[in-house]
Amino acid sequence: MRGLGSLQRLGKSLMLPIAVLPAAGLLNRLGAGDVWNIPFINAGGNALFSYLALLFAMGIAIGLSKDGSGSAAISGAIVYFILNFGATGVDKTINMGVFAGFIAGLFTPILYNRLYDKFTGNPYFNGRHVAILVNAVAAILLVLLFGLIWPYIQNILDSVNGWITSAGALGAAVFGFANRMLIPTGLHHVLNTYLWFGFGTFHEATGDINRFFAGDPSAGTYQVGFFPIMMFGLPGAALAMVLTAKKDRRKETFGMMLSVALTAFLTGITEPIEFSFMFLAYPLYVVHALLAGLSGLITNLLGIKLGFSFSAGAIDFMLNFTQGTRAWELIPIGLVFFLIYFVIFYWAIKKFDIKTPGRGDESLFAFSGPGTVSDQAEIDSKRNTVQDKYQFMAEKIFDGIGGDRNLDQIDYCTTRLRLKLNDTSQVDEQAIKRAGVRGVFRIDKRNLQIIIGTEVEFVADALKKMIGRPSNPAHSKEGGKSHPENGTERVFAPATGELVPLTDVPDPVFSQGMMGQGIAIRPENGIFVAPADGELVQLAETKHAFGIRTRLGEEILVHIGLDTVNLKGEGFQTFVKAGDHVSVGQRIIKGDLDIIRSQAKSDLSIMVVTNSMDHAFTMEWKKPDRAVAGKTLLYQARRK
Repeated sequence: MRGLGSLQRLGKSLMLPIAVLPAAGLLNRLGAGDVWNIPFINAGGNALFSYLALLFAMGIAIGLSKDGSGSAAISGAIVYFILNFGATGVDKTINMGVFAGFIAGLFTPILYNRLYDKFTGNPYFNGRHVAILVNAVAAILLVLLFGLIWPYIQNILDSVNGWITSAGALGAAVFGFANRMLIPTGLHHVLNTYLWFGFGTFHEATGDINRFFAGDPSAGTYQVGFFPIMMFGLPGAALAMVLTAKKDRRKETFGMMLSVALTAFLTGITEPIEFSFMFLAYPLYVVHALLAGLSGLITNLLGIKLGFSFSAGAIDFMLNFTQGTRAWELIPIGLVFFLIYFVIFYWAIKKFDIKTPGRGDESLFAFSGPGTVSDQAEIDSKRNTVQDKYQFMAEKIFDGIGGDRNLDQIDYCTTRLRLKLNDTSQVDEQAIKRAGVRGVFRIDKRNLQIIIGTEVEFVADALKKMIGRPSNPAHSKEGGKSHPENGTERVFAPATGELVPLTDVPDPVFSQGMMGQGIAIRPENGIFVAPADGELVQLAETKHAFGIRTRLGEEILVHIGLDTVNLKGEGFQTFVKAGDHVSVGQRIIKGDLDIIRSQAKSDLSIMVVTNSMDHAFTMEWKKPDRAVAGKTLLYQARRK
């Protein structure tokens, strides 16, 4: 499943360069001779298509980098230039095309992520600058490698091209079906990449999209089949869901379905409507995927050709209509698909009593999308403190995933929030759905996707601002509460991982109890949180340790790794400052375990109660084998 998470990161990274295609397509078509006939506008659009390989190198590099810095993009561009033109120097017949950009983008983060946060004390030769230089040198090895093997790879690609071409309409049908089936995982971007950007050549343009805008009459094979589905088919499904909704909820359902149907029709963004029935009736979703394949088969058998710069919506249809072949026939075909979708969905929903939006007992809050909610009482109670609907959504999501102690990374693509968590089993899906999201999808034990819609960027920005803030315990499945009650206090694990007796720590200062009673943890990730409520009285300048004085008066020290003071802060990131009041489970420090394990004595991290030797407290220690940060109870203390 780890590989699936990596593929998802790649799919997300591909969205960055793909995002420029609408601008490229718009400039290309508006400047064309059959529209405005303005050559310099047309040339501007063509330039983006011509240098798409460079955009992929930069976009993939920055998307796969740990810090998302522009330095990663610069490094990717340098590797691309060296690889692309260097390979030609080895063999003049080599033309790697857009693949040089993919390879450069994939290769760059390997070294960049190991170096970007090193040498922080040097203003010029810091980690990011060193990474650029090292990648430039390493790119020579790529030149030697691909200069030798690319002719063989090219022969394989030529064979694949020949097979796809011979498959014709059937190949387009298989692609359409597979594309829709991969939507739940977000991996459809990976599938699209070769056919849309690498398949076939026409006047140096490669890929079905590029060749279409370059004037290739055979291009559009792997795009045209989506127009009838996105513009007509799915809106037909939306109408069926409206008419099958309960009468007292039909108006509410109509408002929600109208927005997602218009989104699909105009822009070709279909995830909001697809996720409204995908998990409720998966067989119905498989039928939808089969119909998408059927559309690709029919349109290609009829010789219809049309392409898009972003997706198969009405905007791309109108812009590219004159560039297509028999494109007008997509309208009657689309109307037929509208009826097919409507009839199948209406019959299936009624026959099998599928609880699509408006038919179940749940509130439409769980399906309604950004800012559209039906729990008005809750919204009214929040109105004085939460003015922004995206902030409201972010707060619900933040609490639903378990707060800061369970959050590792935040990413997003066109419509979905992609979160890397410490443990997806701690997620409260119903709490997240009450934020008004379209759907929640657990990829594996660490990766979670939340389908939001086209406003996902604003929700992601609001969520990022909440890092370091504790979650609302009311939304936590097991959440720790350390407030002293009747003179007692509970203290929880500061990190997730295997628990180790303090006597087994290879440092006599800790193992012999010189620092007080405590426990050691072998961390599974680099997130360290507050084990109890209190004041952060100490935060080491080198960021490897912190101390908390709890409300009961305990003084708790968390020391990350052994001999990590020698790292001088390298690989550590803090989220609070000394003097702050913190809550149990609130993120304090994030450490890079790769750096700690390679450069320090050990990653074994220690939590000790430094004033336990004063014998002012009675401490009842638990004995779990493994701990979850901010959730596993380590001991309960009370004053003597």
